[in-house]
Amino acid sequence: AHHGDLSYEVKFSGLRKLAAGLGFAHLEFSGNGGLWINSYGAIMKKELKEGEKFTLDNTHFVATNSKNFEIKRVGKGLKSLVFGGEGIVLSFEGPCEVYYQTRSFGSLVDLIARYVKG
Repeated sequence: AHHGDLSYEVKFSGLRKLAAGLGFAHLEFSGNGGLWINSYGAIMKKELKEGEKFTLDNTHFVATNSKNFEIKRVGKGLKSLVFGGEGIVLSFEGPCEVYYQTRSFGSLVDLIARYVKG
């Protein structure tokens, strides 16, 4: 939902962002107004000054006003990357704003799975 003079476009994210768990497509908003978004957990805002860097696990990413960020692989092995979704982070450099969620859906699934007997 939004208010004000906002317009949006659905954009193809690219194969690299799809592989990073950021989805097949994303919404790009422009104009003046407000935008409501939801997340799992609280949404935090990180304002980066010129040259300041911030690295974030891909499962916590919500939004940014920057089109320039890097997708990096960390950790061990291709197997954990492909089958476990592990080892992908997003690297931002200011000036920009990054919005992230304090929890990830995967951690909720892991918590529930510990208590499900099967």
